[in-house]
Amino acid sequence: MPTILLDNGSHTLKIGLIGESARIFPNYALRVNDSNFPLYGSYLNGLPITTEAYKTSVCKAGEIYEWKLEDLIWRDALLQLYQNQDCKLSDQLHTLFPTCSDLDLITTTSTDAHPAAKRQFLEYCFETMQFASVVAQPPQAYLTRHSLLSNATTGIILDMGYAGMSSTAFLYTNPILYSHTLVDCGGSLLNSLFTALLQETIDPGFLMDIRKRCLLIESLQKCFFTATENSQIEIAFCAEKNNYLVRSTSDSLPAPSNDEGRCILDIRNTEGVVQNLLEQIATHIPNMITTCIQSLPTELQSLSKGNVFICGGLANIPPMTEITKDALLTSALIDNVVILPNPQTAVYDGMQLYAETAEYARSRITRQLYEEYGCVGLEHN
Repeated sequence: MPTILLDNGSHTLKIGLIGESARIFPNYALRVNDSNFPLYGSYLNGLPITTEAYKTSVCKAGEIYEWKLEDLIWRDALLQLYQNQDCKLSDQLHTLFPTCSDLDLITTTSTDAHPAAKRQFLEYCFETMQFASVVAQPPQAYLTRHSLLSNATTGIILDMGYAGMSSTAFLYTNPILYSHTLVDCGGSLLNSLFTALLQETIDPGFLMDIRKRCLLIESLQKCFFTATENSQIEIAFCAEKNNYLVRSTSDSLPAPSNDEGRCILDIRNTEGVVQNLLEQIATHIPNMITTCIQSLPTELQSLSKGNVFICGGLANIPPMTEITKDALLTSALIDNVVILPNPQTAVYDGMQLYAETAEYARSRITRQLYEEYGCVGLEHN
C-alpha cells in the first residue's frame, strides 16, 4: 500500500511518496475580493488579477484550525502530485474529491498538541480524508532520523520556519529519545519587518497593484537577501503566466514608463537595512536555545551543548544562516553548527528514514484500530 509523507508546515506543505523527492505547496490561502472562496495550494502559482492582498494561514502553532480549507489544500496537493504520473494510487485520486482509503499517511503534528486537537486530527484523517493508517509525530521526531543526525547522541535542533521557530534539545538514552522543544515566533517576525521595508521602498500604489496579482513577499525576500552583488530588483508582469516575476540584476535597467507593468527597485542602499532585519531575528536565538537547554534535567544540560543542527525555510537564506551561526558560536553556548542539506525539506527527508524503522510499525494507527477504539480509546491503549 503506498505511503504518503506529508510535512504539514504552517507556511508550506511538503508532500510525496516514500522514495520520492518532496513537492512543495503553499499551506495558506488568498481571499478573492468578489468571493468568499479562497485560492489555495497549487493555484497560488498563477493567480488571476482579482486576488487581494490577504493571507490566511490554515495552521496555528502547528495545529489545523480551518479544517475545510485544509481539506482543499491536502486534496489539491495529492491531485497535483499524481496528475502527470502513472497511476500508482487509486484511480479515484484523479477525481476532484479523491479517496485516500488506499493510502498510509505519515505526517507532522504540534509538539504540544492538546488532546482535543489530537482527536480532531484523527477524525479529520480517518473520517474526512479516509486514510488507511496514520502516524502523526512532532517534526523533531523525524528530524532526529535525518542521516546527518542519526549518529548524533546529543545536540540541539533549530528549525527556522517562515511561520515560527523551534529549538529541541535531544538525547538518545538507548533506545529512548529524551527531548524538550521550545517554540518561538521569530520566523513570522521576518514577514512583518520585511513588509514594512517594502512599504518604505516601493511606491505604495505599485505595491498594492502587485499584491492584487500574487503573493510576492517570498520572492522579494529571496532577492533582497541573496542579491549581494546586484544593485537592482526588477518586478515585471509576465503575460504568459498571468503573474509577476522577480529577478535581481547588476545591470542598469531603464526606468519603467508610467503605464508599464514593471517596477525597478534600487537596492544599493538597502544592505544595511536588510542586515538589520536579519540581526533582529538572529540576536534572540542564543537566548531561545539557552532556555531550551535549561529546561532539561541538570545532569543532561552539558551533554546537549555540542552541536546545533539548523533546518527550515529561513535556513535557505545564506545571510540568515551566517548571522545565526556567528550569534551561536560567539555566545560560547555551542561548539559546532551544522546546516542540514535542503533545509526546507529536512523534516520530509527524516520521514523517509523514519518509515524504515520498527518505531513506525509500532506507531501506526490503522482504520481498524480507530473504528474499534475511537479517539478516546486510542489514548488509553
